[in-house]
Amino acid sequence: YATGNIVISGIAYGNMGINYSIYIDSSAGNVTLTGTTSTNYGIYTAYSYAITGNNITLTGLSSGTTTATLVYINALTINSASTGGDILVTGTGATAGGAAGIYQAGAISGANGSDITFVSNNTINQNGTITLAANTTATSAVTFDTTSGSKLSTIGTGALTLTSGSSQDVNYLAKASGGSITIGGAVGVNGTITLDNTYGCGSSGCTPATGYITSSNYATLATTGHAVQTTSGTLTAVKNISINAISYGNYGWYSNQNTSTSTGSISVTGISYGNRGISQTGTTTATLGNITLTGTTTTQYGVYATGTLTANNLTVTGTATGTIAGWATQVGAMTINTAGGDISVTGNGASAGGSNGLYQSGAITGASGSDITFVSNNTISQNGAISLAANTSGSAATVTFDTTTGNRLSTIGAGTLTIVTGSTSAINYVMKSAGAALDPGAVGTSTVRLPGTITIDNTYGGTPSVSGSLSSSTLTTSNATTSVGVTIDNALYATGNIVISGIAYGNMGINYSIYIDSSAGNVTLTGTTSTNY
Repeated sequence: YATGNIVISGIAYGNMGINYSIYIDSSAGNVTLTGTTSTNYGIYTAYSYAITGNNITLTGLSSGTTTATLVYINALTINSASTGGDILVTGTGATAGGAAGIYQAGAISGANGSDITFVSNNTINQNGTITLAANTTATSAVTFDTTSGSKLSTIGTGALTLTSGSSQDVNYLAKASGGSITIGGAVGVNGTITLDNTYGCGSSGCTPATGYITSSNYATLATTGHAVQTTSGTLTAVKNISINAISYGNYGWYSNQNTSTSTGSISVTGISYGNRGISQTGTTTATLGNITLTGTTTTQYGVYATGTLTANNLTVTGTATGTIAGWATQVGAMTINTAGGDISVTGNGASAGGSNGLYQSGAITGASGSDITFVSNNTISQNGAISLAANTSGSAATVTFDTTTGNRLSTIGAGTLTIVTGSTSAINYVMKSAGAALDPGAVGTSTVRLPGTITIDNTYGGTPSVSGSLSSSTLTTSNATTSVGVTIDNALYATGNIVISGIAYGNMGINYSIYIDSSAGNVTLTGTTSTNY
């Protein structure tokens, strides 16, 4: 126990640099421990006694390959009066890799404005709950950093709680050079959350940068485990949440928890060889911002996001680079905040065809003026009911289904579309393909019609793809569906024109079995076949 600084430096060959088994406590000074070993622990404790000080700096070093942990510690406490007092724990091995760099257990308590940092070129296994006082001084951060390591340099963290009352940001950052990142509990901060295992650089002594690891080098540089895993607690931020995750063999981002920001946006990029680029079964919510999900896979799901997505604008893009067992993109319920915005969902395969492009289930709720767009070069199976607010935005809105970058196998099936009464601007409906079969759901009702036009057309073709490219003079079995071109088995009600163009080889161009009704526009049906109706 001391009022001033406590400095301990220990070195040993084949044994521990420092071994402590009781309190190390400075009431008004800093605590600095530096332990060096050849092949053992740099700093070690087998007990739960805390280290306490205004600032805590712990450094473990090894000169050779160690089978122990460079820094093996328990509870850490910053004196409550030490505004801006920091914790820095560093475990540096002789070489980068998957050896035990840092192990921490027990509670960690930070003061007003504390930065808490764990750095290693090997693994970080931080288990204790971190509790931070309200930050009223300056921007601070909790950081986990293995960017000086390799794909074996994993990060595991505990829960983090921020006491209410902050007026300055507390940010949360975990970054790795291809190693997996596992968040082991709920994290809540009033700043940003960044989880990123794509760091790297190409020469000795360079500074690692995000985005260095891509699909061109992930076989060598990325983990074979889940890249970023958040399955043990919610992620909650006031500002932006950013996740960049890459894996060679498992999920990119793997989550079953709620992820939310109250004022910022959420951006996730997940890349996987042989598995899901993004797998999120919890809800994802940006109360005042946007959500962007971008996932890539070779054989599974590019994006698998079945939890409800809620934001001002939603952009989901899934890409498959090989033959897939899942869908390029699968999403669940989606809601646009009342502030308004658009939904864009894309699911593309490696080549055009009839593979699983885009699958959607669950209710879709749009705001005034929302454009809702589904695009694929393979099939679209959109099953959830779409409900649109009355469009009073002053601009036309459109609900679009588009497989014109596909071929005759790139079919579209859609769910029901209803509209709240009271629109003063148009809402249009477009479904189009390059010779593939189309089957829209019900559009509008006899009492509340779609306040605009309906266009359903499978005659697109050419480069760029244009309507009417497929006709009786160009129709073949290789460019048009052999199923019914356009099937209308759900009623269509609109105020504007309804135009349906259907083409099929050996089958009906258009087959309708229910009302097609425009209250103030024209209805035009053009059906083309080789040998049928």
